Amino acid sequence: MGKWKRKYRGWTVEEAWFILTNLADLELALSAYQKRFGIEEMFRDYQTGGYNLESTSITENRLIALIILINSSC
Repeated sequence: MGKWKRKYRGWTVEEAWFILTNLADLELALSAYQKRFGIEEMFRDYQTGGYNLESTSITENRLIALIILINSSC
């Protein structure tokens, strides 16, 4: 079973992506992949992609407060 969405959010893709999964339903697999991709982007932003939280050297409550602040501004 497969699906090729040639245009996604205004972007036209030239090549298909192949997502292998053990999930039985295609829509469920695409939804899970979409969530995972969002999580990957969030981690990239938190680390070296923007906020650079790894170099702040803050811990515990201050780190939690900073993450909450970042999420509330998105």
